[in-house]
Amino acid sequence: MSIAQQLIDMGFPAEKAEAAAGNGRNLDQALDWIEKDGAGVPTEPTAPSETAATGEASTGGSADVPMAANSFNCGKLLANEDAVMFHASKTKHENFSESSEQIKPLTPEEKAAQMQLIREKIKVHMEKKSRQEAEEAREKERKRREDGKAMVAHKEAVRDREIREAAQQRRREKTEDEIARQRVLEQIKADKEARKAKASGQPVPEQKAPVSSAPVVVAPPKDYSQTTLQFRLIDGQTVRQQFQANEPRKAPKRGEWLKYSQAVGLPLPEQKAPVSSAPVVVAPPKDYSQTRLQFRLIDGQTVRQQFQANEPLAMVRAWIETNHANGVPFSLMTPFPRKVFTEDDMGTPLKALNLVPSANIVLNRLV
Repeated sequence: MSIAQQLIDMGFPAEKAEAAAGNGRNLDQALDWIEKDGAGVPTEPTAPSETAATGEASTGGSADVPMAANSFNCGKLLANEDAVMFHASKTKHENFSESSEQIKPLTPEEKAAQMQLIREKIKVHMEKKSRQEAEEAREKERKRREDGKAMVAHKEAVRDREIREAAQQRRREKTEDEIARQRVLEQIKADKEARKAKASGQPVPEQKAPVSSAPVVVAPPKDYSQTTLQFRLIDGQTVRQQFQANEPRKAPKRGEWLKYSQAVGLPLPEQKAPVSSAPVVVAPPKDYSQTRLQFRLIDGQTVRQQFQANEPLAMVRAWIETNHANGVPFSLMTPFPRKVFTEDDMGTPLKALNLVPSANIVLNRLV
């Protein structure tokens, strides 16, 4: 709020307030200027200046120049036209008459009392304004704190939701891992029982396919009229041949192959070069004294370590337990060819277990 507006709110006329607030004066300087200029009571500027009073005295108090104005509505005596306009704006009075009655100028004591009254009004006004500003500041601070609390609560809610979702994801992954691990254990057990049954001459139990929880979409069977077969021959070569789908499963005898091929319209087999009778020189196997093993740990990480070929498997297990097991029980197996090592294999050298010159070993957590 400007200085002039503050003075107007205190009761000073607008023109007087604008003049007092000029030249960049602050509120105290404006009040001093009003005091020195001889303004009357701020709510009703009734006192004329001493210069005007002196001039009127020199004219002898002529009746042609009215000294004051009187309000018919309230009977108040007003000093000049400015006082009349100010009184009309405040009280909405409209009936005024000229008055020849002279208003006595204020004495120094009256001026001092008047200025004291002005300062008290200013003090009350400033205290009221200070209380209002303090209340606004408190309200602003309260709103800021409430907004801060709401923001913190929102962040905590988001963080809690993310933690719950992460925990649910971990539980799902753990459940899936447990199911997969159980399937592996069941498969290992089934393979072991099948090997035992085969070794004892008993019928091999039929292995059940793992049950999947996902819906299985079965495509309609296609009607194929031909098939392509790939053969791996004794000498290691690979050949392919196309046959009719309705051909018999039993192969014709050696002497009937040509007749059968001509009858069904198959191309004749290519003539192969005779096998050389020269002796085959077989390189002697290398004697490896060390082996390099690669381990896939339980957490999925991969590590490598070198061992002596004649060291037992127990040395490998002890190295893993010391450096990477973290107290978790585990078993050892090779994926290709698949072999699960048992306690009976712990004393066997790595070379005898076909883990030389290198091999991949997978660690499985024991349930």
